Amino acid sequence: MANVENVALPKGTRLIFGNQEYVIDHVLGAGGFGITYFATSSHGAMTLQFAVKEHFIKRLCDRDRLSAAVSYNERDAEDVENSLLDFIAEATRLKDNDLKHDNLVKIFDVFEANGTAYYIMEYIDGISLRQLVQKDKSKPDDVNPLPEKTALTILTPVIDAIALLHGARITHLDLKPDNIQLGKTFEPGRYRPVVIDFGLSKHYDKKGNATSTIRSIGCSDGYSPLEQYSGITRFSPTADIYSLGATLYFALTGRRPAKASELQWTLAEKELKAHNVSPRVCKALEHAMAKTPEARTQSVEDFASELGIRLGTPDDGDTTVLISPDHKKNHGDGEGGKSSAIKKYLVPALIGIIFAVLGFFLFKALSGHPEQTPAADTAQHVSIDAGEEETAPIEVPGMDDALSGRTKPQNDGKAEVKQDVASTAATPSAKEKQKPQAAAEPSGNAQKQAYDNAMKHLHDGDIDGARRAAAGASPEDRAKIEQAIKRSGFED
Repeated sequence: MANVENVALPKGTRLIFGNQEYVIDHVLGAGGFGITYFATSSHGAMTLQFAVKEHFIKRLCDRDRLSAAVSYNERDAEDVENSLLDFIAEATRLKDNDLKHDNLVKIFDVFEANGTAYYIMEYIDGISLRQLVQKDKSKPDDVNPLPEKTALTILTPVIDAIALLHGARITHLDLKPDNIQLGKTFEPGRYRPVVIDFGLSKHYDKKGNATSTIRSIGCSDGYSPLEQYSGITRFSPTADIYSLGATLYFALTGRRPAKASELQWTLAEKELKAHNVSPRVCKALEHAMAKTPEARTQSVEDFASELGIRLGTPDDGDTTVLISPDHKKNHGDGEGGKSSAIKKYLVPALIGIIFAVLGFFLFKALSGHPEQTPAADTAQHVSIDAGEEETAPIEVPGMDDALSGRTKPQNDGKAEVKQDVASTAATPSAKEKQKPQAAAEPSGNAQKQAYDNAMKHLHDGDIDGARRAAAGASPEDRAKIEQAIKRSGFED
């Protein structure tokens, strides 16, 4: 198949679903089963940003350049169409399951157009975990491994998010450093790790059977367990546990693990010890990356326990995780480069984030989407600072470009396409045609919902909105919110 530039939707393509119009700007990344784009949607004077995932099997599909329609040979029709049905079913399930966790990417719309399907998700402005450790894939030796404490702190909210998925009998099946995005927050040096790309995810019933067909096998060498290459047909949390272990291995060593069939733990352990990884973490990784599912760590909660980390967040609503790396200026260029870079880009970045947040709520009001309010006890951020130098955050490789708007990675690729094409109207799937429209019901009781909404406003820096929402919360929760406001520093 040709390069992604030759098969991707051209710049300016308009995807229309209901009263929403998404304009494709450029490619964020591409894999074997899909292409991810950066897109915008305009509402009056406000322009909102989104990531758009398109189902496109690289080895089987092609595209008509005039109509933008996806095509494939008749002999491949069954494979492509079954994969497409899985794509729609899993994306719709994730959207409808209402899994509120700030460290899982939010999905807003799922629809069909151009002979394929798309899902619209939040755009995470930042860099991936892979880019944090290895800025350029073409230079495998140019790496900056993370100290153990930093790596564990970044992975803790990710593991917590996967625990929520597994509780809903969903496996991700594509966990790797490229699919963990570090999104910017208001505070310099502090990022929100987010699990993205659910193109291979699967849902299972109470008996452990898949609720959709499993005809498509997707694997990432180094991160997928051995059994995934032959196809996983039962609910298998141990597959994601292997991938989490492999991802942590990469963060600690800067090296992609060997392919599961070729992995020799004695060599892997030697690499870990060369990077001063503790015996406890080495043992936890050996257990998580065992060859067979039966010999592997059986739950993400057990994996967290073996790593010595605690899942969940404090009871007082303070969900920010502060970390102090074991080394100083690990990511810096020396001679004060990091502080000047932060000063240069922080102010415009904060202004951009404020407008994006305001735009998000306007979008929800105009589009009729149900409010996507993450539960207060799941929002976890990490702060990458300079250890003892608490006022001097470490410069993250590639983050200066992200802050200045030059880097928009939500996946690997950075290819850009140029032509304009006509708008493409979406056709709702058969399932959506039969689905009656109903108003979204609030989850939980009204007081808990008010508390969750207040904490969301607080996370966005909206003190007035937090207090308005808190009016419907219980007296105890209102007191917690006031304490959180005082700690946040937003009133100063």
